Amino acid sequence: MPMSAAARLARHLQYLTPAEMAAVSDRAGVPRKIGARARVGRKVNATVYLLLCSAVAIDVATDARVLDGRPCAGSSIVWWIFGSALFLTRSRRRLDLRSAADLVGVSAATLSRAERGQPIAIESYLRVVEFIGVPPESFLSFTETPTATP
Repeated sequence: MPMSAAARLARHLQYLTPAEMAAVSDRAGVPRKIGARARVGRKVNATVYLLLCSAVAIDVATDARVLDGRPCAGSSIVWWIFGSALFLTRSRRRLDLRSAADLVGVSAATLSRAERGQPIAIESYLRVVEFIGVPPESFLSFTETPTATP
C-alpha cells in the first residue's frame, strides 16, 4: 500500500528537534503547532503540505530531495483557479464527473468539491494535479499583503 502524503512528509521531518521544526515552520510561514502535527505524521491541509515540503527542499510529487527549497511564506492554494483548471481539463477530455473521478482515483464527491473551489485532501490534490498535467505548486499564490517600508 502506498505511503500517505502526511507519512512521506513526516519521514523527512521526524529527525528534526522541536527547535529545528519551529524554524522550518517559521521559514514556511505556517503556525508552529501545525508544523509539529506534520512532524508526527498527522494530516495537514494541502497548502501547509506544499509549504513545508518547499521549506525542507522536498519535491511534492516524487518525495525526492531538491537542491533549492524556496518556501513561499504567505502563499496558499487558490482553490477556485484549481477548480476551474480541473473543470476545463475534464471538459476538454469530454469526461463526465464520475468517469473523471474513476480515472483520477478519487470519489465523484471529491472531484465535485474541487471543481466548486473547495479545499480537498493533499492525496486527492496530488492526484488531480497529475490529471490536469501541471506541477502541484502551480496553484500556489502569494496572498499576504506586503507592508509598506518607510
